[in-house]
Amino acid sequence: MSDHDHDHDHSHDHSGGHDHGHHHGHHHGHSHGLGGHHFDAHRPEERKRLKIAIVITTAAMIVEIVGGVITGSLALISDAGHMLTHSAALFVSLMAMHFAAKPGKAKHTYGLYRVEILAALFNAVTLALITGLIAHEAYERLQNPTDILAGEMFAIAVFGLVVNLVTAWVLHGAGGDDINFRGAFFHMLGDTISSVAIVGGAILIWWKGWDWIDPVLSVLICLVILYWAWGLTRDAVSVLMEAAPAGIEPTQLGARLVENFDEIASVSDVHVWVITSSRNAMTAYIALHVDLSLAQQDELAHRLRHFVDDEFGVGHALFQFGRGSKAARD
Repeated sequence: MSDHDHDHDHSHDHSGGHDHGHHHGHHHGHSHGLGGHHFDAHRPEERKRLKIAIVITTAAMIVEIVGGVITGSLALISDAGHMLTHSAALFVSLMAMHFAAKPGKAKHTYGLYRVEILAALFNAVTLALITGLIAHEAYERLQNPTDILAGEMFAIAVFGLVVNLVTAWVLHGAGGDDINFRGAFFHMLGDTISSVAIVGGAILIWWKGWDWIDPVLSVLICLVILYWAWGLTRDAVSVLMEAAPAGIEPTQLGARLVENFDEIASVSDVHVWVITSSRNAMTAYIALHVDLSLAQQDELAHRLRHFVDDEFGVGHALFQFGRGSKAARD
């Protein structure tokens, strides 16, 4: 979408004054947008927290796998599977940040920011596949119950609960609206809930001898995993389809520009999309009341970029100026 719009806007008006006005807006939009401090100031802190979370989660996952095999608890193994998806997602997110920090090449005009969205989609698909395996094993356990070592199960579940709380604390507030950090943080909260359920299940198995609770808990954990997987898939596909960011209505954005800038007669051909989490971009045609000099167009473009950044979180904006509506000029 964006490549088409940019080509169209550059070639549409051949008048010298108009083209130069647009060129100025385009140039400043790039310098204010991608690759600047506005987007990447928090990345070193994110990478540090990611590395800590990966080490903690991977260690806990190994403990739960071994513990699940020893105790015969499918719930522990399913929780370990959940932790595996966390570790993988955090690692992929770390790699995504590495690639996204690299400067864009000729064919990657926005850099490699979308790698983070692909990482989120990969995480969601992995979650869904592991859920299917766990659900199948839970069904087999319900048909043929196995004895559970409730005491050992309880101790390992408490350990997993502590690990989830610590990891959620490490990740909390680090990524802002980043889709991978948000997914990992909420996964940890979901896994914390599942750990509490496993602790409760271990108590019931020890107290009442209800071994069937273990596969039932596994199924419930699967439902939690599927819930977060669906949310990640929805958000990732929305970005890849270049839908407008949540909370931004392009028509209302255009109306706000008309309301706040006396020079503007109307705004049309508004496109707003997400490059990656918290990195929004837009293009728009601005119909002016009067002719403006090149310097005045440049100054207006500067004010417009600051306005859409402050009010709508759009850090990369391109504006084409002209007299009369876009439809009339076409």
